[in-house]
Amino acid sequence: MIARSEILCGKPVQCTHGGLRPRSPAASVQSAAGSILPAWQAERESILQHVCTRIASRGKFSGSLSSNILRYSRLYHGRPFKSHPALKLHLQPGTLVNLWYRWRRGGEVPSAFRLRYAPQHLPVPAALLIRFVEFCACARWPSLRDAWTAFETRGGRFSRGRAVSRLPIRYEQLRYWFSGGDFNDLQNQLKARHEAETELGRLRLSFATKIRACVPAKEPRRPARKAAGYEI
Repeated sequence: MIARSEILCGKPVQCTHGGLRPRSPAASVQSAAGSILPAWQAERESILQHVCTRIASRGKFSGSLSSNILRYSRLYHGRPFKSHPALKLHLQPGTLVNLWYRWRRGGEVPSAFRLRYAPQHLPVPAALLIRFVEFCACARWPSLRDAWTAFETRGGRFSRGRAVSRLPIRYEQLRYWFSGGDFNDLQNQLKARHEAETELGRLRLSFATKIRACVPAKEPRRPARKAAGYEI
């Protein structure tokens, strides 16, 4: 059971229901370092701080580290967050052991459990993106995914080195650099140009038909001049 007064990101928060105060999933709190955290991440740090503190205190009097790890893993594994019930705390014994040593190395503070997401955007050749933009500007496609599927089957050389049959990026990475909105803007301009060319061809044909109906196709022949006669 979580104590009534629990440290939430370095600040004591008084709770009236024996645990953390429920928050909306979109709520955020400010940590002691000044960074903005989602409420469920702050709640996660608070729970792990409480668990590791209890393990450290129980280890001084009764039970070994492994037995306390198993005890608190059974108590907290799979428990949903009060600030975001759709998410659950994954606290299996192996995970709790790693978090325990991270907590000891990090100074036994809640920030030792801070989640640090690394960027997943791998380097993308600029030549590949430029060629795909030109590919989209030459024909109309139902969607960005359809255009990428057709482009992906072509292969080719997009940077230094030999030609490749499989592109070095995925569709999700492409959308980071060339979004669906950019694709729609390009396709809208292509559609407008196609409609303008169609209208231009229609007007040209109608004007040519009108002229043929009013103007003879061939110029009328001029009468031949008679040669002057000479009498002696």
